[in-house]
Amino acid sequence: MTELNYIGAVSAYSHGIKLSPKMAILYLNRSKAQVQMKNYHKAVEDATTALELLVPAVEGNVVWRAEAYYNRGKALVELNTAHLAIDELRLALTLAPDRANLYGPELQRAMDLASVHEQALNKSRELDLSNAPTVWCK
Repeated sequence: MTELNYIGAVSAYSHGIKLSPKMAILYLNRSKAQVQMKNYHKAVEDATTALELLVPAVEGNVVWRAEAYYNRGKALVELNTAHLAIDELRLALTLAPDRANLYGPELQRAMDLASVHEQALNKSRELDLSNAPTVWCK
């Protein structure tokens, strides 16, 4: 079995970005490596930067844009924000329907987890005062 060196890949892409900060493919590939390393916040940042650089949206960059949306969506699912990932993954699938075997299952996973993640997020936002100390004011 081949062991992939994602740390080395991230380092190489980072060096490339220092030399050519406008090359979207470097951010895109680094975001993919970040997902593999479970650095999901950084994966979202890199995919977002890639998308910002992939303008205008033309046929020539459609595959890269689809991959960026997929990477960002996959990272959002892993960050327990599947409800935010659904649109990303739908866009990826719309842009590259030939990758339905890859993008489709991740979209389905996001749709399955979305309500659970959203409920957990809403619950964490609630202020629980059940164990708060009683304060008496005169």
